[in-house]
Amino acid sequence: MKFSKLVLLMLLGLGVAACQKEEKVDATPQQAEDPVKVAKVDLGAASEFPAGFSPAFAYRLRSKRTDTEGGVQYRKLVVEFKGAEAVEVDSSIQDSLGQVGYRRYKTIQQENGAIVGDYGKDGHRITVTTTPLQANMSLFDPEAKGTVYFVWKP
Repeated sequence: MKFSKLVLLMLLGLGVAACQKEEKVDATPQQAEDPVKVAKVDLGAASEFPAGFSPAFAYRLRSKRTDTEGGVQYRKLVVEFKGAEAVEVDSSIQDSLGQVGYRRYKTIQQENGAIVGDYGKDGHRITVTTTPLQANMSLFDPEAKGTVYFVWKP
């Protein structure tokens, strides 16, 4: 009798452990020589991005949320990028969004080195801010070189 209770408790513990999800996504390059062009991306994480967009750079999911402002729903996603500089990541995002029909119509260079890009497609808009590592940033990944902040209406 004691043996069956022990086995049951062990099985319950394994079941609970298997059901737990972790928010962290860590996509790492498959080839070190060109991390911007080659990245292993978890398909579940890719679904967090705007429809059709799949990042071509190594990243780690930092935060995601949906906000409503003035009755309009917005998705907000922040990832930490690694393996490339902010300018390369911004260019990679422009290329990837272009492949799914978005056109960059505005670029703003901020004093801290951040690059803001506004993209449009058939009445849909995505704003992407790529920020290089700053002294005041506290990033999860010690190899991260900055963040990318996406905002769009789903």
